[in-house]
Amino acid sequence: MDHKQAARDFIENEKQFQLGVIPTEQSNPLTRGLSFKIKKDTAEGVKTILNADKYIPEVSAKCFESDAFKALVADLRRCIDQRRRFHFSSVGASGRMALQLDSTWRLFWHDMIKKLPLRAKEWVEIAECSNSFMTGGDRACVRSVENFEDYQTFGAQQTVDSGATPGDVLVVLAECSLSSSTIGSACKGADMGISTYYLYCNPKEILCEHLERARRVFSYDNITFLPLYVGNMAVAGSTRMQVTTVELLVAGVALELAAWDWLKDNLTEEELQAVGAGVLEPAEYSKQFESCVHQLQSGDALAGMAKAVEFEAETYTNKGLITYITHDYLQDILTDTT
Repeated sequence: MDHKQAARDFIENEKQFQLGVIPTEQSNPLTRGLSFKIKKDTAEGVKTILNADKYIPEVSAKCFESDAFKALVADLRRCIDQRRRFHFSSVGASGRMALQLDSTWRLFWHDMIKKLPLRAKEWVEIAECSNSFMTGGDRACVRSVENFEDYQTFGAQQTVDSGATPGDVLVVLAECSLSSSTIGSACKGADMGISTYYLYCNPKEILCEHLERARRVFSYDNITFLPLYVGNMAVAGSTRMQVTTVELLVAGVALELAAWDWLKDNLTEEELQAVGAGVLEPAEYSKQFESCVHQLQSGDALAGMAKAVEFEAETYTNKGLITYITHDYLQDILTDTT
């Protein structure tokens, strides 16, 4: 088949992969002219990208007030009480985020051993409540793995292979609800009787109008849906941008609230002081995120990011390579380096 035949075949027969009508695949008015701006002034280009985060505080705050979010927090708390497992499932950048959430959870509880060593066995048990998997497996964490995301059967099988059973919780970070593998994962979890949550970032009505796979997942009454549409991506089609940010915020807050709820019910005041932890009111997380974005858009923070961008661009222009080394921030900065 030559290129003309292949193009004709795609147009005529691959309707489910023609995504131009999906908002997150379209350009964002807030970043119009980005390539020209950043070429002229790196700092102004970085600021323009950050402008696209403007809807995240409002959308996340609305989510935190929802019954669906409160149910997620309660289910995570139940898993701690019963020593059940909660599983994070996703693909691509959000797949790496799933691994990051799992790693963050484990790091927190293992660090508790240093603070309250007499309860070490308990901390290890709670750390093991978390699990994660991504489409393409471990290899996809360091190198892009193509095609796997196009198959619902692959995501479904990974849910089975995760060892999830009824009584567990499955949290599917569906990005824009376009990847078949995450849909397969969610549907399989629901079919198995697992408490399943589906975070997605496109308008449901548009997804269901154009995509059969979306209609399938939204037909499940026993899946809890958390809508997080925060506008089109800063760079068209690059769903690892605001989508990954808002899902990390929402899922991360759910973990923090569940963990603290358990700690304050099971530790003495003296032990809580030794932990030195605490949480915000849910709505305050959205305000803090908004404040963080504003700080990044000016002063030393903006200048520093612009300098880093220019250094990295110059390195690549000169045929150089960059090696990222990280610990405390886990995969935060590694999510799109494959």
